[in-house]
Amino acid sequence: MSPNLHIHKRLNNVFQVLEYPLKISLSITALFVINRILEIISLFSQLPSGSVLNHIIGIRYDFLFAIVLTLIFSPFYYLFYRRSKRWAMLIVYLYLFFIALIAWALSEYYAVTQMPLDRALLIYPISEIIYITKSSYSFSIDFAIKLIIIVTSAFIVPYLLVSKVKFPKYLSLSLSLLVVTVLVFFHNITPDLKRFETNQPFYQQINKTSYLGKGLIKNSALRLSGNDDIKTVAKYYQRMNGDEEYLNPNYPFLKRNTGEDVIGSYFKFKGAMPNFVFIIVESLSRGFSGPEASMGSFTPFLDSLATQSLYWSNFLTTSERTFNVLPSTLASLPYGKKGFMALVENNSPYPDFHSLTGILSNYGYKGHFLYGGWDYFDFMSVFLKNIGVDIFLNEDGFNETFEKIQSNEQGFTWGYPDDAVFRRALQLLETVEHEPRIDIYLTLSMHDPFFAPSYDYWESVFYKRLDSFQSLPQERAFYLQRKHRFATILYADNAIKWFFREYAKRTDYENTIFIILGDHYMPLGSVMPIEKYHVPLIIFSPLLKQSKLFPAVSASADITPTLLGMMQSQFNVRTPQWVHWLGTPLDTASHFQSKKFVPFMRVNRSVDEMLWNDYFLSEDRAYRLTSNLQTERITDEEVLNELKALLESFVTLNNYVCSENALKVPNY
Repeated sequence: MSPNLHIHKRLNNVFQVLEYPLKISLSITALFVINRILEIISLFSQLPSGSVLNHIIGIRYDFLFAIVLTLIFSPFYYLFYRRSKRWAMLIVYLYLFFIALIAWALSEYYAVTQMPLDRALLIYPISEIIYITKSSYSFSIDFAIKLIIIVTSAFIVPYLLVSKVKFPKYLSLSLSLLVVTVLVFFHNITPDLKRFETNQPFYQQINKTSYLGKGLIKNSALRLSGNDDIKTVAKYYQRMNGDEEYLNPNYPFLKRNTGEDVIGSYFKFKGAMPNFVFIIVESLSRGFSGPEASMGSFTPFLDSLATQSLYWSNFLTTSERTFNVLPSTLASLPYGKKGFMALVENNSPYPDFHSLTGILSNYGYKGHFLYGGWDYFDFMSVFLKNIGVDIFLNEDGFNETFEKIQSNEQGFTWGYPDDAVFRRALQLLETVEHEPRIDIYLTLSMHDPFFAPSYDYWESVFYKRLDSFQSLPQERAFYLQRKHRFATILYADNAIKWFFREYAKRTDYENTIFIILGDHYMPLGSVMPIEKYHVPLIIFSPLLKQSKLFPAVSASADITPTLLGMMQSQFNVRTPQWVHWLGTPLDTASHFQSKKFVPFMRVNRSVDEMLWNDYFLSEDRAYRLTSNLQTERITDEEVLNELKALLESFVTLNNYVCSENALKVPNY
C-alpha cells in the first residue's frame, strides 16, 4: 500500500469517527432549539422585552450541553456500531427521543411555574408531586400539538441529520475542531448568575435539562459532604448575631428570651385575654396590595383595613411557597432540610420545640385550623396537631350547599373557595363556646388555575379597577394577559371583607385580634430576588387605640416572639427563659430600617438567600437594601464571601438542630 493511500485510509477512519458524534451533537442542539421555540410560543403573551434575545443567547448553552451529552453517549454508540450499524442507529433514535421528551417536559414545568426544575425533583413525596401536577396542568389542544411536534421532531431530526445528510470530509474535521475550541473557551454549560440582576433572564438563557442535571449533582454532593465541627460553626453564627445572648454552642439557636413587648401599648385591653384570628392569605403580595404597590393595588378592602390597623409595609415571609408559613408564623422555627413540617416524612418525630399555641394552651387557649383543602398537604395537619391545634375544618367538612373551586380539565380542584371557607367556618364556630381561642385560616382561591366563583362578574370588576388607575405602573397588556389572576385577587379581597362584616356581629369580635399576612408572593413577572418574599402584615382589632404604619423590615418569624412578648407583659403569661426563635419582636420603627437576620427557603428547599441587616444575599449575588426594600448591587467580594459564610453556618446548624433534637433544652 502506497504511503498516500495509507494516509487517505487513516483520514477516512478519522472522518468516520468524527462524523457521527458531530451529527448527534447537532441533532440534540436542533431538538433543544425546537423546544425553545415552543417555550417562547407558550409564554409569548407574558414575555417582557429582551426575552427572545435571551433565548437566542441560550442556544450557545444548548450546543455546549449537546456536546456533553454526545461525549457521554459516544462510547455506547461505538460499542453497538461495531456489532451492528442498524442497532447503533436504533440506540441513537431512542437516546434523542428520550432527551427531547425530558427537555419538553422541563420546559412545560417552567411555563407553568416560571421556575426551572432542579433538586426539587428529589424533595417532594411522589403523592405531592402528583397532587401539584394535577393542580397546575390540564390537557389541551396546545398541549397535544406541542407533544406531537416534539415526538415528530425527535424522529425527523436524527433521520435527516444522522442518516441522510452527508458532510464533506474536511467539513467534519473543521466542525470538530470548532467543537473542541468551543469546549476550551466556553466550557460552562450554564450562564454565570452574577451577570443577571433578576432571575428570569437567567432562566430564559439556561438549558433546562442541564440545569436539572447540575441541581441533582449538587444535591448528591451536599448529601455526601460531612458535618463541620458544630461548636465552631455555632460560635461563628452566634458572634455574627451578637445582639442576642445565646445559651451555649450545643444548642446553637437557643437564646435568652427578652420578653420585649413592642405592640402592647397600642391596645386597650378589657381584662380578658384576647382571641387571635390568623388569616393567612394564599399568594397575597405587596406587589398588588397596599400603599405604593408596584402594580397598583387590587385589594381595596385590605387597603382600607390597613389604615385602621398596625401595618408593616416591608414585611417578609420566609419561603417561596406555603410549606413554611405555619412553622415560621406560629413557632419561629428553623427549616430542616425540606421544611420543618416535612421532618416527619419518614415517620420520624419532630424535635422538641416551643410554639405560640403550645405556650398559650397553658392559659386556656384552644387552637383551630380552618381550611378548604387537603390538610395533609406538606404535612400541615401533622404539624398543627403537634402544636395543639385541632383540624376544625378541611375539605371533608362541607355539605352539598357549598361548591368547590372550578376543576380543571383533569377534574382536579384545590378545594373550596375563600367565601365558602369563611361562611362554613362561621357556621361551625357558632357551636363553639370556648374562649380564648386561636383560629388559623389558610385560604386557597389565589392559587393557580385562578378560577374565582362568578368569574364574569369579577372580570368586570377587574376592568373597572384597571380603568380607575390614573397611570398604570405596567403596560395595560400586562394586566390583560393576567386578568384571571387579578380578577381572583379582587374576589379574595371581597371574601375577606364579607368575613369581617359578619364577624363584627359576633359577641367575641370586640376582644379579638386579627393577624393577616400572605404566605408567599404571587409570580406575576420578573422581579428582584427579595420581592419574592414581600407580603403585607396587618394586625387589626377593635381593641386598638390607634393605627400606625411601620416601614421597618420584619418577617413572619417575628410574629410569635411579638405576640408572646405582649401576652407576657399585659397578662403575665409565663414564657420560656430560653427560646429557639429565629425571629425577634416586630420592628416598630417609624422609618425604614433593616436590622433582621432572615434566611429564606426556596421552592426547591435550598437555603441560598438571606437578609442580614441591610444586606441581601441571593446565591452568588449581594445587594444592599435602600428605602422600601429597593436594592442596589454590591460587587465587593469580601462582603459577598462574609454573607455566604454566615448563610452556610446557618444551613449547617439548621440541619443539625432538627436532626439532633437540639432546639430546646429539656425542662426549660
